[in-house]
Amino acid sequence: MNTLATDKKLSVIASLLEGNSVRSTERMTGVHRDTICRLLVQVGDHCAALMDERMRNLHCGYIQADEIWTYVGKCLASTTLSGAGRRPVPEAQGRVTSVVRNGNSLIKQGITVWHRDAVRA
Repeated sequence: MNTLATDKKLSVIASLLEGNSVRSTERMTGVHRDTICRLLVQVGDHCAALMDERMRNLHCGYIQADEIWTYVGKCLASTTLSGAGRRPVPEAQGRVTSVVRNGNSLIKQGITVWHRDAVRA
């Protein structure tokens, strides 16, 4: 099994942190996009474990909560079924990312992604 060198891993993560897409990171670093995605999952798991381990007994006097709503998939798609025009795509779903952070230090204390429906709207 091949292992990616540490300097290559760092350049991939740095590129993603700068806001580059997976495909542009693939072009810039020469690392395959599947490897980039696996590395991204590994780094995310390690970050979650670090936050779970270190962020205990926090004294927060001021909490900020925010929600970011977005689509996953397409909202509308063109169809060619007898001139039906545009219609909603059933697999296109709204997602909400809830972020909770300490207002004084802006340390993110919780991030949740959930499906927006009639019950949780």
